[in-house]
Formats: sequence, structure tokens, C-alpha cells
Amino acid sequence: MPGDDVRDGLSFEGRYGEYKRVVDGFLRARLPAFEAEGQARLGEAMRYSAADGGKRVRGVLALAVNDLLGGDVQPALPLAGAIELIHAYSLVHDDMPCMDDDDFRRGKPSCHRAFGEAIALLAGDALLNLAFEVLLEWLAEQGPGAGRAAAAAFIARAAGADGMAGGQAIDLCAKIADESALTHLHRLKTGRLICAAVLAPAICLGAGADDYAALRQYGDG
Repeated sequence: MPGDDVRDGLSFEGRYGEYKRVVDGFLRARLPAFEAEGQARLGEAMRYSAADGGKRVRGVLALAVNDLLGGDVQPALPLAGAIELIHAYSLVHDDMPCMDDDDFRRGKPSCHRAFGEAIALLAGDALLNLAFEVLLEWLAEQGPGAGRAAAAAFIARAAGADGMAGGQAIDLCAKIADESALTHLHRLKTGRLICAAVLAPAICLGAGADDYAALRQYGDG
């Protein structure tokens, strides 16, 4: 089973590589492929943006915290995968001309350059929806316990107006006048999803107050 040897006798690099391998495999299995012409193009854009490449920092953090707290790998994979799908959607939209207007991502043309703006917009939308499809299926399969439901809600907030999307809005619209405002921007735009990767497994597993406080400090750092 993936993850059976994650805790045993591996260096930091080895553990990171194992967590990343497991997350990559989960994403490849969940990303869709279609036959209808337009739908097939959408699926291709989704896979182009989310299936390969990237360090998987957020997914790795989620699995590492789950591991640290004694959780099994397989039940935690949907959390890690959903967070990575949200991150992938954000990069697709962030690269578009109406946002940061970047032509390249991870050494290859950004999604809107490879597939056009309309398909890129839809690919980002579909990746975000797939993230919550994964989370809802996970809740249905595992049972909507209080910790699991709270973990899913925490991820949703981290992606929304008081999280990543809000930080992007500040980046687009606000004049950053001082270090405090810049810190707030980055805590929302980048930090909230990283914090969710650290805290969602802790919430799900019912971490004790001391462990949760230490993880919160780490995630907010």
C-alpha cells in the first residue's frame, strides 16, 4: 500500500519524495479524460495544469502532519489532493491576463497560452469544483464526523474571500503602503492554503490543544 513505508527509515528527501509520489498518483487517478471534443480539451487543460510538475508542498505538508499525528495515509489522501487541486486552479487563474498575466508556469507555457483564455478559465473552475467533489466524496465515504466536516470547511474558507481569493483581490486592487499590509496580503493569498494543509489533518484527527497550537504557529509562520 502507498505510505506503508513512509515513516520508516527514510531521510527528509526520501519522505518528501514518497509523500509527493502518493499525492501525484492520487491526482492522476482523479483528473478526468473525456471523448467529446470540447470536453476533451477541457480535461486535457486540467491535466496539463495539475497532473505533473510542482513541488506539491501543500499536499506533502498535509500527509506529513497526518503521519506525525498517527493517521493512516489512505484516508488523508483526499485532503491532500483537494488542497493541491485548489492550488492548481489558483495558478491557472493567477497566470491569466486579467490577473498577473504570466506566459510561463513551471518552465512551460501557462494554461491560457497553451489552451486559450476561455478553456483556461473553465479548467480553473473545473479544478476547484473537482477539489470539493473529492472532499464531499471523502465525507460521504468516511462519514461526516465533526472533525472531518470542520476540516473540509477550514479548507473552503482558506480558498475563499477571507483567504486565497481575498489576498488576490488585495493584490489586484489595493495600494500596499507598509510591511503590515504586505504581510496581510501574503498571509491570505499564499499563507492561508498552506495553513489549511497543516491544520486540516489536525482538525480531522482531533489533535490535542498543545499539538494544534504548535501546528497553528507553524502554519501561520
